[in-house]
Parts: sequence; structure tokens; C-alpha cells
Amino acid sequence: MLLEGERGGASVPDLIGWGRGDSGDALVVTARFDAPRLQDLGNEEVTERQLAQCWEALTRLHEAGIAHRAIDRLRIVVLDERVVLDDLSSALNTPDEITQASDVAQMLVATAVAVGADRAIQAALGSVGDERLASAVPLLQRAALPASLQRDAKDEGVKIKDLRAAVAEATESDEGELVQLARVTTRNLVMVVLTVVAANALISALADIGFDTIVDELSNASWEWVLAALILAQLTNIGEYVALRGWSTARCHSGRRSSSAMRCRSSRSPSRPRPAPSQ
Repeated sequence: MLLEGERGGASVPDLIGWGRGDSGDALVVTARFDAPRLQDLGNEEVTERQLAQCWEALTRLHEAGIAHRAIDRLRIVVLDERVVLDDLSSALNTPDEITQASDVAQMLVATAVAVGADRAIQAALGSVGDERLASAVPLLQRAALPASLQRDAKDEGVKIKDLRAAVAEATESDEGELVQLARVTTRNLVMVVLTVVAANALISALADIGFDTIVDELSNASWEWVLAALILAQLTNIGEYVALRGWSTARCHSGRRSSSAMRCRSSRSPSRPRPAPSQ
């Protein structure tokens, strides 16, 4: 990924070397940056030129056919002459429009946390334009942000909903519907594990039940109680009929004319007005 970025002219870390360890894991060595990250700079320390360089770095990365997918203030390295997007461990090559728009949303939130929403939006408009920034509006949501950026936004009081509305107003676009996204959480994993365990237990229990078992159980059944159960099961319709009759303003019938659901028949013709009393 780093090689593709370098060949495509993206502002990525310099690749020193790579190899494979004894355990088979891939090892990548990049140059160490002796420069501050965006999270190390205060509001007034970040210049408009540096904000523009942030967007230039993202644009070059997309032009190289790569999406970062995990942009936050820690991964934005501010050098004297350029900005580098560090840590491409989550990057994806040949990304689609939604993935690129997600990068735009992450960069906007990261810069908004650093310098405020107004400056961040103006810097984005001046660098990428209305159309590209508007494409990120449906992705301005917590699910599209890395966990570290979500915490930063919460700590600095940046409300994603308000930022989305401000971008929509600045680009004269409609907020529309949010793109449906879902992140894998501990709760999701626990639910999946519990579902698999429950399904396995159920399948194991049902595996011992065959046709012979069913026949054996029915042969030992008390047919008097079976008949009584069938009759009692039909009595639930009476309760349904009583509840439906109390709810409906129309006449309800419970005979052959009604269906099994005991439909209510109501006249669609308007009621006739009563004659006025004679004088």
C-alpha cells in the first residue's frame, strides 16, 4: 500500500524496508517523523496553509487509488512543507465513492476538533469544493468515524449532527438520509457468539429426535386430553371476538358470515339524516 501511495504521488510515510518474520508475520519499517501531530497543536497554532495541506494530502491519496479509512488527529503529521497521512494499516486500494466520502467526513471532523467547525468547513470548501464536501454529508455520523476521533469530538464538544447541518447549509445541499453503517462492537460479537452457542445446543437436542421418537410419544398420549386441548384452543377466538367487538364501532358477526378472523362488517353508505321534529 505504501509503495502504491509513493508511486501515485501520495503524501505517505517513507518506506524503509519490509520483510517477513519467523512466525510468518509481515514487517514494515517506515521513517520516523520528528514533527508534531495535529493533536499536538492548539487552535491558534494551526494555520490556514496547514489546513489546506491536510486536504491536499487526502486528495493525493485518493488520486493514487487509496482510501485511508481511519483518519484522526494522531495520524495527521504536520511537517514544515507538507502534511503526511500516517498509518495505512486500515487503508483500501481502489475504493468506491462512499469510502472516499467517508475519508472526507473523517478529515472534516478531525480538523473541526482541531480548529473549530467554521474554520474547518471554510478550509474544506477552499480545498475540495462544494460538490466533494457535500458528498460527505450522509457520512457525517459517529459510525463513520474511528473510535479515537469519536472520543476527540466528544471531549472537544464537537457535535456531529450540528456539523452535518452546517456543511449542508454551507454547500447549499440537502442533509438527506444518512448512509446506513454499522461497526463491529463487543456487544455485536457477544450476540453472535451466544447465537451460535444457542443454535448449536438446539441442533444437538433436535438431532436425537427422529420419526420413531414422535410415534412413540403419540402412542403413549392420552387422547381425551388431546381432544380437550383442541377444543380449548378454539376458545381463544371468543376472546378475540369480544375484544374486537368492543374496539369496533361497526356491528361484528361471529357466525358463518364471518371469516376465521371474525371480520367486522360496516356499511359504507352515509347515514341518513334524521327528520327534523315537527313544529
